Order: sequence, then structure tokens, then C-alpha cells
Amino acid sequence: MFLATGMATGNVGKPPDSIPIERKSTTGTGTGTDLQPDSVATPDITGASGTSATNLNGFHFDKCDEEVATAFSVYCGISIMHALVHKQVQKAEARYKLSQELLLYHMKVPDTEVNHALDAVKEPDRNQEELYHRFPRFDFCPRDVRDYSLSVQLAMRMFYDLDFVGTFKIHEYKLARFVLLVQKGYRDTPYHNWWHAFSVAHFAYSLMKNLRLIERGIIT
Repeated sequence: MFLATGMATGNVGKPPDSIPIERKSTTGTGTGTDLQPDSVATPDITGASGTSATNLNGFHFDKCDEEVATAFSVYCGISIMHALVHKQVQKAEARYKLSQELLLYHMKVPDTEVNHALDAVKEPDRNQEELYHRFPRFDFCPRDVRDYSLSVQLAMRMFYDLDFVGTFKIHEYKLARFVLLVQKGYRDTPYHNWWHAFSVAHFAYSLMKNLRLIERGIIT
């Protein structure tokens, strides 16, 4: 009864008086209420001198005690949550730094690859003459290339063929390194990968080349 009343009113503490509890008579004469034990739900905690440790000013918790306990519990909850969130943030930062280091490691472009790409553009392979001839056409499928090094060479040829290198004074070495960095920066995902970017660039190149968009002043 006292616990139900305390939960309903919010006043949970030691009951002011002992609560009578019905019990079966040990003599078989029925039931009675002569046994009146103290509540075991909220017993007093007393020190060696007999002083109450739960409430030094009295036997019951007042409104101020409830507010102090509520404020302290909220503070403890916020502190625990802050510690857990801070730990999760530290783990996320560690994973981010590791992924960035791995990404930068794999995106490094050696000078040998840059020089190889430049040499391949300046001295094209004669076995690929038919490919170079069909490359500006609309019916050319960029995904048929399938060779990363050859696709990098063709991407660089777009800049040369449209005279972007001379018009914008692009350094050839920086152009080769830029194209290689873009190629290495793409992940091998099903759609947004290097071949998708290469196909989009080829379509834009074919439009400008076949429709003469630059010569006609449509693109400046």
C-alpha cells in the first residue's frame, strides 16, 4: 500500500508509522493484524552512534532532498553519456585518420608512371592507330578499352586534341600527374568509378570535337 501510494505521489521514503499486515494465525483461529513490522522497502541506514545516515534532519525525505537527488542523477547521467560519446568520437577519429593515410598511400603517383604516360602520348603505339582514329566518334564505347594505362593516355589525348594544353598553358607533367591522380582516386564501385568518369569525359570531348562547339563560339 505504501509503495503504491509513494509511486503515485512521488514521495518515496520511510513510512511514518509501521504498517499492519494480515497474517494467518499460527493457532488456526483465522487471520489477524497483530503483527506490525516496519517497512523493509526503505529501512533507515544508521551509523555507529545511531544517527540516521539517509536523512540527518529527520526520518523522511522532503522536497528539497528529492530535487537534490534528481539533479545529481541527471548530472551523473550526462557525465556517463558524455564519456561514452567522447570514446566513440575518439574511435571515429582514429578510423578516419587511418583511412586517410591508406588513401594517400594508394594515391601516390610515382614519377615513372608519369613519364610513361607522357611518352605514350607523345609517341603513340602504331598498333592502336585504329583505336585513335575511332576515339572521337560518337559510336566509340569507352568501356571497351578496359586497360587503365591506355585509358589514361586517351584522357590526356583529349586535352591535346582540343588544344587545351596550349590555350590554358597546362604543364604536360602536371597534366599527366593530374589524370593519374584522378584515376587512382576513384574506387572500384559498380557505377561511380573511373570508367564512368572516362565515359562522361569522352562524351563531352565528342560533342566539342564533332559539333565544333569551340570553333563556333558556343563554348569559350
